[in-house]
Amino acid sequence: MKPLMKFENSGNKEDITLGTKLIAEGKVGTLILAGGIGSRLGFDGPKGTFLLPTLKKSLFQIHFEKIKPGLPVVVMTSGPNHEKTVEYLHHHNFYPEVITQKAPTGNGEALSLFYHSGLWKKWKEKGVEQLTTILVDNPLADPFDPNLCGFHKRKNDEVTLKCIPKLDPEEKVGAVVEINHRIKVIEYSELSSSQKIDCTVANISLFSFSFEFIEKIANVELPWHSSKKQEKYIFDLLDYAEKTSVLLYPRNEVFCPLKSPEDIAKVEQALMNDE
Repeated sequence: MKPLMKFENSGNKEDITLGTKLIAEGKVGTLILAGGIGSRLGFDGPKGTFLLPTLKKSLFQIHFEKIKPGLPVVVMTSGPNHEKTVEYLHHHNFYPEVITQKAPTGNGEALSLFYHSGLWKKWKEKGVEQLTTILVDNPLADPFDPNLCGFHKRKNDEVTLKCIPKLDPEEKVGAVVEINHRIKVIEYSELSSSQKIDCTVANISLFSFSFEFIEKIANVELPWHSSKKQEKYIFDLLDYAEKTSVLLYPRNEVFCPLKSPEDIAKVEQALMNDE
């Protein structure tokens, strides 16, 4: 295993122009991973419905305000938050497609659920070629990022990772590495101390997947990871990708997750700076 050194930086104008065209033509869909509940925030409800107190906006509202009407959107819920999530979305006049998994066991099965729900076929027939994924608790994430979409198309990737530089070795984010000439993500808790020091590129669970790749991995069994609970992670799908690239962004443009009450002020400030 060695630190990832092969990546490109965001900001390529040709990629942005191409991505803007692809999105306008309906060739990009997005999957919002929203299976969590807000217990760490001291909130009894789906995390996506958490209201930022100063901005008076929920995480869902922040994401949907970035999405132009008519673009293909799907929200993944989990059994414990499914009904409240759907109720909230419809009450606020958001009508994405919705898929659910029975238990909150991580995001590793998201693409399989998407495929077997019938949405893959439905969207494929409409001309969708790639699917971006974002986490609902990262309000700086862009559901339809022209730079990412254009880069993914230009590189002819099966999987594209949208990443940032790590702040420091002990930052609790997955590390993007190279193993046997293949790009892979290693969960923070599974890195040794020396590996944490060496790795400089961070995974923040922002991806674009080709529709052909989603079909290819629809029935794979991913490994379980043991942290505080047993989970499967979407980044393990990289093991099945023959063509993967990494696009590196400035942290302040794309990443400010809301995990605990201590994050609220920082997230609100980041969103105000982003306007």
